[in-house]
Amino acid sequence: MLIFGKQKIEGGWTKLKKPLAIMVKVEGTEGSVCEYHARGVVRQKLVFKCRPKPIISSSVAMSKRVRLDEPAELQAAAISS
Repeated sequence: MLIFGKQKIEGGWTKLKKPLAIMVKVEGTEGSVCEYHARGVVRQKLVFKCRPKPIISSSVAMSKRVRLDEPAELQAAAISS
């Protein structure tokens, strides 16, 4: 199960039949040909069983819409008000 924000989704990892290469294009100097360099290889992917489902919660943090990227002091002030 993967939880992101206010949604959860169920699924799992699956191996790919054929691995995929991640390539990056490298521009050459004037007049030279461009090249491609391999950055990595993808051998597995996430496969989800269904669409994301909303998480319904009655907690104060969810009702006050506390942002996770705020400092802890601001989150505490938002919850207490």
